[in-house]
Amino acid sequence: MSINSAAAPTLAALIIQLGLGVAVFQANPQRKPNQCFLLLSGVIGVWLSSLGYSVFSGGSTEIAAFYIRQASASGAFILTAANFLRLSIQEEDPRWGHIIRDSWIWLVGAIVIAIFCQTDAFLIGARFSRPPDAQIALPVPVYGKASFAYALYFIFAALALIYNYSRDARKAVGIRRTEFSFIFTGVAAALATVVVPFVLGFFVDRSRLVWIAPFRILLFSLIVAYGIATQKIMDVGLFLRRAMSYIVLGVYLLVLYGLVWWLVFRVFSPVFGPSMSSLAHVAGALTVAFAMAPAKGFSQTLADRLFAGTRRLDFQATMRNAANILRSVSTLSQLLEKFARTIEEAVDTERVIILLPNRGRFLQLYPPVEDDGAHPAIELDRGHAVVAQIEKEQTPIVLDELHRVRATPELALVRTQMEALKSAVAIGIFSREHLAGIMLLGPRLSGRIYGTGEQNALQVLSGQLAVAIENARLFTEVQNAKLYNETLLENLTSGVIAV
Repeated sequence: MSINSAAAPTLAALIIQLGLGVAVFQANPQRKPNQCFLLLSGVIGVWLSSLGYSVFSGGSTEIAAFYIRQASASGAFILTAANFLRLSIQEEDPRWGHIIRDSWIWLVGAIVIAIFCQTDAFLIGARFSRPPDAQIALPVPVYGKASFAYALYFIFAALALIYNYSRDARKAVGIRRTEFSFIFTGVAAALATVVVPFVLGFFVDRSRLVWIAPFRILLFSLIVAYGIATQKIMDVGLFLRRAMSYIVLGVYLLVLYGLVWWLVFRVFSPVFGPSMSSLAHVAGALTVAFAMAPAKGFSQTLADRLFAGTRRLDFQATMRNAANILRSVSTLSQLLEKFARTIEEAVDTERVIILLPNRGRFLQLYPPVEDDGAHPAIELDRGHAVVAQIEKEQTPIVLDELHRVRATPELALVRTQMEALKSAVAIGIFSREHLAGIMLLGPRLSGRIYGTGEQNALQVLSGQLAVAIENARLFTEVQNAKLYNETLLENLTSGVIAV
């Protein structure tokens, strides 16, 4: 293996890491978590570069020792940048001065450690070790007498960072809780990528594992980048279920492929010779193709059982309840009440407000408004920013997502008016491409976000509600006409006698 080919994984990981940082920053340059992730990606890039140069330093112990020092120093700044990210998520749009002021201990500690890493008390030098049959020689640091101070700092700083993240995650709700959850998920995934190569090292030459070492941090960065930058974000429980489902599916199919290949090759190779290897691969591929559908269902079921504690919207049960309402409810007031209660239970919220057209405006019809005037009915005209945005996009407006997209004057006004309405989601009730109503939902009681699954289900339910409202109005008109005719007939005799 040449030095250039060995350095390729580190270079690829470095490019991907920096590309992730720029992509997250470009998603919303004004948002502090996006800015902090770019900073974190830059520090990780310095760490990756230092590690790469220390491993592929051409056998020079002086160069290897220099880059080991820089990698150790950048490790302390990674913790500081991670604390910046925590503070940027903790509050909505904090100032950089506030973030730096609250992180002064982390900054001072990182600077002191970076200076300490340049001394012989931390690192005396480096040597190269190349076990038998190893592809490359790996640098081994020769630590100084006071190197334990670095280890103590790193342990206590990491524990303090984990404690602060855990404390803030418990207090957070909505999109902030989801972002913290994705960070914890990324940390867990990164730790798993450390354990797996350690176990493989007992069976595979450890110098070969240098290829995958730079990509360990990328898994953490990819998960965190998704949690920070993606506009249509899914709840972390659904994310984990899907990830586990794909992992189980992939492992099962790989094992099945290998087993079929081994069996076919072992049974038929004595008869047909080495050429049977290609046919064994074909047999394995065909087996995997036929096993794909049942294996996918099995993996999804297993993932659902493993994450049974993560509550999600039961779409089928909600649709059944909605269908029962359509069959049983006749008047508009009963329809709105039962539909709102169904949605409240489905998404776990305590507030559902339904507005329907009335004389060119959208007037609150559910919940009914008392005549005392203490809580006036919500009225939105056609020029209202929320109404205009719903008619334009015909998709749910989610307040958490408005904080994550690039701020434009129109979206800033929509966000302000959504906050004034104290609503987490606004959904249009469309009938034949015509806006026939608006449904406003409050935050979820569990503190979770309205993920993509909930948004899709709510759109389907709003379409059902539009049909039900139209039917209820037709039924009300028929009932009113019937009452009018009955009243007319009852008074017809006395009217004729009077004439």
